[in-house]
Amino acid sequence: MKVSHRLLLTLMPAFVGLLTVVGLAYWGQYQRQAPHFAVVAAVVALGASVVLALRSARYLAQRIERLAGSEPDQAVDELDSIEKSVIRLQTEASSAREEGARREREAGEERRQLSTLLATAAGTATTAVDEIRLPLHILLENRFGDLNENQEEMLAAAQAAAEDATAVLRRLRLAADLDRGIVELRRDPVRVDDIVRGLLPILESLGERREVRVVADLAPALPRVPADRTYLNEALSLLLRDSVERTENKGEVRISVDLVPGALRLAATHGSGEAGLLAAALVRQLSQAMGITITETNQSTVVELPLASA
Repeated sequence: MKVSHRLLLTLMPAFVGLLTVVGLAYWGQYQRQAPHFAVVAAVVALGASVVLALRSARYLAQRIERLAGSEPDQAVDELDSIEKSVIRLQTEASSAREEGARREREAGEERRQLSTLLATAAGTATTAVDEIRLPLHILLENRFGDLNENQEEMLAAAQAAAEDATAVLRRLRLAADLDRGIVELRRDPVRVDDIVRGLLPILESLGERREVRVVADLAPALPRVPADRTYLNEALSLLLRDSVERTENKGEVRISVDLVPGALRLAATHGSGEAGLLAAALVRQLSQAMGITITETNQSTVVELPLASA
């Protein structure tokens, strides 16, 4: 029982007794004789009030003593003890908050240093890969001699691997720059359906290699959303490519874009394979930076892009 309920229950008999006393005063003043039931009611109400008051007072005293941490026979003001405990806890809580804020600042500084190191390493590695890509491109585009079929395939595979490595390194550097907060995002009106249409040929080509069917259902006359087109295109490309790669052979990826209250919703249903770690991390960072909400389940990913405020 709450303390407020307990106190209210204590006061109720007293209130009844007060009304009874008023009635007795009335009968005594005007009729010179009080009814027997009124006298009994007054006595019962008075007794009940005294009993409940004693029980409540005892209960509150015991609770206060337990809160104060003192024994009943100790000559200690329990309320003073409770006040000191509250002040001590407030001081400790304040110190804990300050310590938490200090550790958070230190962790943030360490994360920025790691992000700077990662961005530098990714830039250095990208330069090194570019030095490999250029000779490969020259060898494939300019004939300096006859190459057999195996040699051409090996050079083409090396060039494709170099392109993939460059893309991965570029995404690592973007992730590091986003973590450091040095990426400036624009807020231009962007048509999401146009971005999805531009990505469909790439997704369909990727799906053909994996025997995955890609189907798109785009609602007509969709409004624009405020976003950075370059980075939004990067985020949606990573997300939708990952949806195709997560889908098993002979499966299907269904993409839809429609209007919901206050936002555009892009939904992709896909297979239940594991998401790519780098793609997921970068998409999450880009979505946070652009104010995009992403909800994922085992076989679907939903992206909500807020509309421009009126």
